[in-house]
Order: sequence, then structure tokens, then C-alpha cells
Amino acid sequence: MKRFKNILIVTKGSKDDRQSLRRAVDLSKRNNAKLSLVEVIEVSDSEISRISSKLKGRDLSGLLVQDRKAGIDALLKETDFSLSRLDVVFGVPFIKIIQHVHRYDFDLVIMAAEGKGELKQRLFGTTTMHLMRKCPCPLWVLKPSADVAYRRILAAVDPVEPDNVKENLNQKIMELATSMAEIEKADLHVAHVWDLVGESLLLRRGVMTQGDVKAMVAEEKEERRRALEGLMMQHSATDIVRKSHLLRGNPGEVIPEFASKKDIDLVVMGTVSRHGIAGLLIGNTAEQVIQRVDASVLTVKPLGFVTPVL
Repeated sequence: MKRFKNILIVTKGSKDDRQSLRRAVDLSKRNNAKLSLVEVIEVSDSEISRISSKLKGRDLSGLLVQDRKAGIDALLKETDFSLSRLDVVFGVPFIKIIQHVHRYDFDLVIMAAEGKGELKQRLFGTTTMHLMRKCPCPLWVLKPSADVAYRRILAAVDPVEPDNVKENLNQKIMELATSMAEIEKADLHVAHVWDLVGESLLLRRGVMTQGDVKAMVAEEKEERRRALEGLMMQHSATDIVRKSHLLRGNPGEVIPEFASKKDIDLVVMGTVSRHGIAGLLIGNTAEQVIQRVDASVLTVKPLGFVTPVL
């Protein structure tokens, strides 16, 4: 992942901060990148002022910042790494984080997942989902788990009939997934989920015979196989196992099922299904995958994406 040079880690004063900080420090060292840290205390200025007025002149905001920086400094001593900057701010977390990305031109945000990591409990909470929808740079959300290397990485791509935006997104996904697999010495699984639009309708209405539809499915599958293999050939990798997968069905269902079956540790995927509209929110397929997958997730936006948060 040599592409990242200015990384932001988001902490939230929890035990998961230790794992995410170690990951961020390791990535920064490998890339010779700058690493900054921000923690957002979710409280309004008016609430701070209201409570401070009862403290006989003592500055509550200053006390809160001092306390959180002391906790962060304790974590940093374990890593033997110096931050470029450390900020503790107040406000709505996703807004403050995106404003931080704008202000200091970060090219990657790393944070721990907000949930407990069980499929039925939603691994990704409100702040995470807002960032996946609106953060202009890649977002790497770490599933709470033991601090171990990734063994299996999944890149979810759509290489058929790519326009410039889709092609750019596929290239970003492959570049990040391949680089991460090389760093972690992990197996790389590259998956494309497809289906034949109108297959059941063609059979039900008698438009085509069952044999003709079967031949059409086989032709479509071969076309998609060639497109997937062509995309993979553009991204060479050394000393890792790579496998391609053509999966049929609804991507929002198939990708989480595949990730669970293969015990995937990290999913690399795009988060906007359509393009051409500034600030477009997360696509339905991506949201289904993110809400169901039980793994860490690295998400990227397509070329031309503009965040609605300024």
C-alpha cells in the first residue's frame, strides 16, 4: 500500500484503539507516511458552556481534552512512533472527521468498527456508515479482533462493460487489495458477482427455449470470466496466492456469504454504485454488503466523487 502518504487514525477512547493504532503505525512505517490522530468528543459547544458555567470558572473543554490526550499519549508510548499531529475536538464525529480530511488533505482514514463484530449486531455503526457514504478518501474499518495478520483478503470488482469511472474504481480496488495481500502475505480472492438479467422471464414467457437460455447463460459466464481474468492480469503480485471467483446471485447477499464461507479477514470494495452526481450516497448493494459482512472493510470512492460535507 505504497500509495498512502498522509494517514489519519480516528480513536474513540475504547480498548479497540490499541489495535487500530498498531495497524496505522505499521502501515505508516511501511509507506514512510505521516500519521495523524483525531478524537471527536460528541458534545456540543452549548452543552460545554452550560456545564462550565457551574464549575466556578474552570474550563470543562480544556479538562476533557487534557484527559483524552493523556490517554492517547499512553497508547503512543507502546508504539514508539511520533504523530504528525494530535487533535481532540468537539462536535458530530463524522462531520468533524471529514472536515479534518479536507483541512489536512489525508489520503486514508483508519478506525475501529463501532459494533461488537457479530453478524446480527451490525459491525458498522452510525459514524462508520456516514463516513463510508461521505468521506472523500479511502476508509479502512477494522473489525475488533486479536491483533494478528490478515490471512485472506477479498477484492469485490465489477469488470464488465466498464466506463471510465467504473474502470478507475476497479483499478483502485485491485491496487489496494493486491498491495495489502503482499504486505500481509495473505491469499487474495478476487470476486465478481453476476447474473443473467431476465433469465426467468425469458423462460416463463416462452421467448427462448430452455436450451437456448442455458447457452446464453454459458456465453455470459464466459464473457465475465474473460473480463475478470483481464483485470487480474493488469495487477501482478509476488509471493501470494491469487484466486478468481465468478459468483451468481445478488451481490448484497452473495458477497457476505462468500466472505463467511472463506473466512475472509478483509473486504476491499467500492461504496458508490452510480456516479455523475456530486455527493451521491452509498449504493444499495454496497450498503447490503457492509451491513452483513463480518470482516474488516476497506472502501474506496469512484473518480469524481465529491463529499457533501464541507
